[in-house]
Amino acid sequence: MTSGPETGSFPAVPVPPPPSAPAPQVPNVAEAPPPPPVPAPGGELWPHPNTMGVPVAAAAAPGAPAPQAQGGYVQPGQVAQASPLAQTFTAWFRGPGLTSTALSLAIVLGSAAISAILMLVAMSTSESTKTFPTTFSTLPLLMGWSLGGQFVMSGSNSYETITLTFTLLPMGALTAAGIGVFWLARRRAAVDGSAAPLVPTLARAGAEALAVALVACLVTAPFSMTATMMGLKVMTVSSSALMTILLVTVVVFVALVVARSGGSLLERLPSPVVQLGRELGALSTALGVVLGIFIIVAYIAAVLIQGSGFASILLLPVLLPNLVLLALGLGSLGGITLDKSEAAAALAYFLPSLGGEDGGDAYAWTWFGSWSILLFAAMIVAIAAAALRVGVRRARTGRTEWQRVWQLPLVSLVLGAIVFYGLLPLRFSGADTPMRSSGGGAGHYMSLSLQPNALTFFLLGVVVAIISVLAELLPLWVYSSFPAVLQLAGGKKASAAWLAGTSGVAPTSSAQQWAYSTDPATGASIATDLATGAVFSMDPATGQWVETTPASQAPAPGPGGAAAGATAVGDLPEPAPMSAASRKKVILGLSAFGVVVALVVAGVVGLNVVNGMRGPEKAVESYLTLLSEGKASRPPRWWTPVSPTTSASC
Repeated sequence: MTSGPETGSFPAVPVPPPPSAPAPQVPNVAEAPPPPPVPAPGGELWPHPNTMGVPVAAAAAPGAPAPQAQGGYVQPGQVAQASPLAQTFTAWFRGPGLTSTALSLAIVLGSAAISAILMLVAMSTSESTKTFPTTFSTLPLLMGWSLGGQFVMSGSNSYETITLTFTLLPMGALTAAGIGVFWLARRRAAVDGSAAPLVPTLARAGAEALAVALVACLVTAPFSMTATMMGLKVMTVSSSALMTILLVTVVVFVALVVARSGGSLLERLPSPVVQLGRELGALSTALGVVLGIFIIVAYIAAVLIQGSGFASILLLPVLLPNLVLLALGLGSLGGITLDKSEAAAALAYFLPSLGGEDGGDAYAWTWFGSWSILLFAAMIVAIAAAALRVGVRRARTGRTEWQRVWQLPLVSLVLGAIVFYGLLPLRFSGADTPMRSSGGGAGHYMSLSLQPNALTFFLLGVVVAIISVLAELLPLWVYSSFPAVLQLAGGKKASAAWLAGTSGVAPTSSAQQWAYSTDPATGASIATDLATGAVFSMDPATGQWVETTPASQAPAPGPGGAAAGATAVGDLPEPAPMSAASRKKVILGLSAFGVVVALVVAGVVGLNVVNGMRGPEKAVESYLTLLSEGKASRPPRWWTPVSPTTSASC
């Protein structure tokens, strides 16, 4: 008999020994990944030399020398290896590692430069150039705003000092920078020495992100510009260095960690957390794509209809994530609220009207009128697409699993609070401090913020809850009716896995699972591969693993093996397609619904176009045209002559 088995998991990202170390000889061993850790004779767990810092301690690979000292391996003729943290930082300061950091910096600054150039071109065609001149220093200033989202303005005169802070984060540059750094880190992980266990990966990613943020701040923060505003001849405008460092560090750090340790990080997380992350990714993708397409089309159409100038379209890439989040909040029947102090009441006059009531909230129908129907139609499509994409990433069990519905709305509420109230709002604050020479006195402080109201936060959770419920019901119905639609919305791979019954998060099969025991006759450690049944035994004399029972001679894996833990495709029958008669009824119903929606949309567009042609602006414009043509004696039809008596009383 042997002692009770112990199960371990071999790490997914092994780190090779130093180049000077001799290659281990593996006698009588078929090529197989090394087993995870076994207890040493003293009862302690020794780490494998190729698995630095892995929480599940790993034993030496078959043929590798046994540990000679606690905390590391000493191979024949070699000194002990450096710590995992030292190894990964040493690799960073070599040529490939520094090249990766430099390329990450180039991506961040390039994204900020493109955003700044687009804003600069848009500003050059507007009247804002009278207040903010487009000089050379404006470009790095706008780069700093693209990365930090904050302007700091200060100025003084003979009797007071004024300090103003304007906060509005254009998320386009940071979004592009995060995607670019993630793609770069994935491509260069094999050459820059960043493949390491989780803790060294986190430490190196944090150091790299901070280095990139500091250099980006040095490029943008020293530049400022002067403007004439608020009764001051000189007002100095600069970007916020602190916000630039903070946001760039967070974005680059997250991108590097996800790219370099995504697989090993997921293996260490509980399966419900990994599944929730997959559903959040599917939800964000579906809502972002559908609402993003709607915003692009609607924004370009609005610019062309209103004649705002082609240069205004250049602001779309800069503010696209902001507009998508705003559309999500308003499309969920939420609103925008204006919070201001008494001193900022006059400043609120320059902001968009919030429904005509002082301190009131604005909703989609108060801002866009009947055009808001188009937003709600796009929101319905986004909800359906999100339900399909989330649903195919859940395990198909043949029945509705209501216990997995509540997690997604709960986490979405937390993330929504961070995004809607931390990143999206427009904030303006200021203070004036009287000079001592002017007699002193109390200063004044004002604050103003434009942000989603509390109803938006609640309704966002309701919308995500609807999506989570539909994710349990909609994929099966759509597959039975229109399989191509399921593949389009859910993705081909995810839809195929859902159809085969293998979607959802299951115990990983890429990492070998081992059972450990001790031979009571010899005292040697034994490791059994649960997937193949192969048995390895450690030679006490050499400390090497030797395959004693090949996989070809081993019995079939038992119920605890990887094969037994996997879901068989044939265990779950394939969903039956809908009958021809039922499908015909569904097509007729959807066609009728589509015709009604098309008529409503056409009516809304036509009504707004007609109202725009005969509104008061057009009447005044036609009258001014008559005056310019010398036809003042021919007043328009809406003109009512006023008698001298009435005019005097007025």
